[in-house]
Amino acid sequence: MGKVCVTGAAGFIGGHLAEELLKQGHEVVGLDDFSTGKRDTAAQLLRHPAFRLLEGSIADPYAVARAVSDAKWVFHL
Repeated sequence: MGKVCVTGAAGFIGGHLAEELLKQGHEVVGLDDFSTGKRDTAAQLLRHPAFRLLEGSIADPYAVARAVSDAKWVFHL
């Protein structure tokens, strides 16, 4: 498996995608600014040891660089 970045990981679609990727054995880094995402969704994902959350915006190049570092795939939602 590989490392995957999911932007919008605290949102409805991003959260479900991240959950499925974790079930498949991927390491997932979620990037979310919580403008529409829910902290409850992030809290559920954070229970998984292979999930890491970065709070930040896709408009911030430094946040994006941290999130996609070493990622094989990026799902931008």
